Amino acid sequence: MAPKGGKGGGTGGLGGISSSCPGAFQYDSRELAQSRAAYFAEYCVFFLVALFILIAMRRVKKRHGNAKRLLGPIYLVSLLFALLGNALLIVATMLQECRTTDFRSFYQWAIAFLLFFRLSNFLLLVLVVYNVNDLLRQLHGHNPSYFKFIYGFILAIMGALTCGLVGIQCYNASVSAYVSSGPSLGDAEIRLRLAYYVLYLVSILAAGALAAATVVSMRARGTPRGNLTGWTIALMFSMFLWTLFTVIEYASNFTDQGFDYKVYLAFSWIENTSQAFSWICMLFIAKSTVLAGVAVNHGTSQIYNNQTPTYPPTLQQQSQPAYAPVPVPQQQQYQQQQQNHLPYTFHTGAPPPPPQQQYYYQQQPVYNGTPNPMNGNGHMVELK
Repeated sequence: MAPKGGKGGGTGGLGGISSSCPGAFQYDSRELAQSRAAYFAEYCVFFLVALFILIAMRRVKKRHGNAKRLLGPIYLVSLLFALLGNALLIVATMLQECRTTDFRSFYQWAIAFLLFFRLSNFLLLVLVVYNVNDLLRQLHGHNPSYFKFIYGFILAIMGALTCGLVGIQCYNASVSAYVSSGPSLGDAEIRLRLAYYVLYLVSILAAGALAAATVVSMRARGTPRGNLTGWTIALMFSMFLWTLFTVIEYASNFTDQGFDYKVYLAFSWIENTSQAFSWICMLFIAKSTVLAGVAVNHGTSQIYNNQTPTYPPTLQQQSQPAYAPVPVPQQQQYQQQQQNHLPYTFHTGAPPPPPQQQYYYQQQPVYNGTPNPMNGNGHMVELK
């Protein structure tokens, strides 16, 4: 992770090492001090938001058994990697601001949190491309094998590019930290990052098109959708938004002027918020009542009406005259009463318990942080 184009910065002005932290976020350049403080506040905010989403995920899975179909290990690991990446970024920034470590040590920390952030982004893509679309196809009732081939093809390409991007970023970070000797691949990293997120954006568009086709087909078939349509649209839009701003941000590296640090900071907040909202949308998709109904109907139990059914009198019954009741012996009357009290579910099976009341959470968004002063995509901003 090198400064973009070799022109950025933000690690200068560090003095001697001391055990106290009297001069945190104090630099000769006012813009540098403001940008570092603003980015550090962003790291802390989105660390807390990630923690809140993690707690909300646990409660949703506990209250809604069908939520485990989407909020599985991939969702958990993706969220945990974002949480750990922000935690490492906060620690690394504080150590540098307190003059406990120099700027080279920061790049050693960067090797770790860059790995967590990139893997978190890739797993989020897996959730949107495969898990969400596969869940919609199951609800649709028709899940052909060629859909899974499309998912696998997209994710295989993005997985290979993720490995390449992680490798080159960690290599450049180690060169900057003097951990390894060798030429810097800063220009190659810039081009690879832009290409990676352009293909990431194309993958999101493909996933959105597949989801839209499934929802339209479900509507034509009359399949219950509930609130799945709205939350699926919100999920795809939020994923598209943060990826689009990331592409614009990386494309600015190829211009002579670039943007002011305030623009990069605004981009970072938009990217982080939109990505966090993507995790939140999946929480609401996972606990949808429509998915709960599918889980019941496809299982061994069925939904029944608890009331005893009533039938209209037949024509023969209507034409028969009314007669006085004939007295019945006591023993025979007792047997008839026992038969009349047999529950309706004797032949149909016991009805399932009523569905639990849905519980909605309001939480705030989360996403990865940004290094020194860097945006959430892993490179430093230029100070104009």
